[in-house]
Amino acid sequence: MLYKFTVTRGLTTEIKDSEVERIRQVCPGILFDRLFRTVTKLKLAEGVTMVLASRLPADAPRNLRLMFSRAVETKETAPRLRIEKAECSMPTAVS
Repeated sequence: MLYKFTVTRGLTTEIKDSEVERIRQVCPGILFDRLFRTVTKLKLAEGVTMVLASRLPADAPRNLRLMFSRAVETKETAPRLRIEKAECSMPTAVS
């Protein structure tokens, strides 16, 4: 009997509201909307990594990346293991 083992890992992201509010106060609205989107709680905007990795607009705060790193914390989650029975296929004999 064969078994297939799959291990997965993930990340959780925590956004610190007080730090985000500091960013909101010093960022132009358009840039802020590219970093965060508002829902019941703040969530990272799509493409945030590209925004921070690329050249920031001239009107962005000088220390925006540092502010962002204080506002957002990424944590690795515990690995998960899944075990499944694998189908066993027997090779056919060649005559």
